[in-house]
Amino acid sequence: MFETIKFFFELRRHHNFRAWMKSAYTREILQRLTTEAAPRDQFTDSFVGPGIPFEDRVRMIYKRFGNDIWSYCLEEGGHYEESGPFGIECLSSLPLSFQVHDPKSFLEFMVRNALKLAAQRILDED
Repeated sequence: MFETIKFFFELRRHHNFRAWMKSAYTREILQRLTTEAAPRDQFTDSFVGPGIPFEDRVRMIYKRFGNDIWSYCLEEGGHYEESGPFGIECLSSLPLSFQVHDPKSFLEFMVRNALKLAAQRILDED
């Protein structure tokens, strides 16, 4: 219970997904995220500790930063307002899209890809 509350407040403290990632992850972990699309062992154990189930973390991150997550994923998928592609067509070109089979796996797919993309941008700006 304490881990969940701590994680919730850590998410609320940051105004966007990128700021949260810069605070939550070391440079080494960001580099690892760029190649492994959010490895599950790091995601579940490193930042908060093993107390919160993986699916709950994904849901909390998505609920807090959903708009940022969609922006990262749509942009990476090639979304352009004037000329397409749009929506699901963009998302289907992202890594791990073949693993989506229900709403929970869709959230995990979106968060994992956004973690990878944001990590790449953070490292590029340094």
